[in-house]
Amino acid sequence: MMNKIHPLKILPKYYLDVISGHKCFEIRENDRDFQVGDYVILREWDGKEYTGSSMKVKITYITDYMQRDGQVVFGFRKLTPKEELFLKEELARNCLF
Repeated sequence: MMNKIHPLKILPKYYLDVISGHKCFEIRENDRDFQVGDYVILREWDGKEYTGSSMKVKITYITDYMQRDGQVVFGFRKLTPKEELFLKEELARNCLF
């Protein structure tokens, strides 16, 4: 089974923490059935529009422990060069972005 690709909005203050390496997790509604191994494209959103900045990551851990119903926390890491290439090809093949 192919891992899913999840494009997600992220506010600038959180995006800066992600790209600086200080933040390596997200708390989200699990309306997309996030799974370990899935790819996430964090697209910076200023509340009105996308800024054009984005970062691709891979989910490494998921838990719903102590979260509100329907929410999860997932940990992630930056992609390897091989994963970057794979994801770029998948996005082009499926006309995503």
